Amino acid sequence: MPWMLGLIWVADADGRTTVFLVGAVMAAMSLGFSLLIPSRPEPGRETTVWRSGVVQPAE
Repeated sequence: MPWMLGLIWVADADGRTTVFLVGAVMAAMSLGFSLLIPSRPEPGRETTVWRSGVVQPAE
């Protein structure tokens, strides 16, 4: 990934804008994913995506 962004930076006249936007999107996605982790995870509550009840183990 870094070499691809470096190639875009060097080869394209507007490459710096593209590299900045790709980096900003990656940072926003990382922040969004980090918000899915609860502050106190417990068994059955490892993520904040499904908040309706406790997941039952498979039999």
